[in-house]
Amino acid sequence: MSDPHFSSELSGLKKRLAGIFAVAAACILTGGFAYHHHFQRAIRKDASELLSSIRQLKTDQIVFWRSDRINDTNSLLDTPVLSVFFNRLALNPADKELQAWMRSRLQVYLKYNRYTSAMLAWPDGRILISAGDAPKSLEQETKDLIAKSAASGKVELGDFYLGPDGKPHLDVAGKAAAANGKKLFLVLKVAPAEYLYPMVAQWPTNSATGEVTLGRRDGESAVALNEFRYDKTTPLRLRDPLDK
Repeated sequence: MSDPHFSSELSGLKKRLAGIFAVAAACILTGGFAYHHHFQRAIRKDASELLSSIRQLKTDQIVFWRSDRINDTNSLLDTPVLSVFFNRLALNPADKELQAWMRSRLQVYLKYNRYTSAMLAWPDGRILISAGDAPKSLEQETKDLIAKSAASGKVELGDFYLGPDGKPHLDVAGKAAAANGKKLFLVLKVAPAEYLYPMVAQWPTNSATGEVTLGRRDGESAVALNEFRYDKTTPLRLRDPLDK
């Protein structure tokens, strides 16, 4: 026969063990949830700091690229020998020999620098000479940039615009000559797709989705300025409402 006292103690032990297991399970679950919550917060914090670092890196790269374009143009305009010929050309624009010499100098410059074309133009936008893949006439955006440079007296970098070829362009313009009131402006054309877009798109870590997008406000819309990772047709064509 079983001992009633022993059975009672065994039953109590089982209840105590069940209680201990229940408390232990609750502690494990609570600890697990707390760790999971902490781990998620740490991941979000790390991701936020990484994105902030990448944003700053890309901002610095773009600022440097912009500064480099302006410094390139200033270095060309400040060359003592070229300055003399710029002024001679402003005074004698019909001199074919002088035109040919200047065109050859600009072609050499394009060979070693990241520009698609170089032009010397009058304040009204008429092109005197050109080198590289230059248009036959200047776009309105380029004429406006020349006017801006004339007003500021500095080299100016323009905004993104679509050229007649349907591709995005940027221009740099600065005063090349001012001889006896006759002014000439140097215009250098940039194709963003050749260097700027790849630089912006380069993600510093392994990622299948990470990308940097540039945009500008146009009324109540945001206009994409660069290529997207999986869509190269977006520059100046894709726009979305700001509230979206």
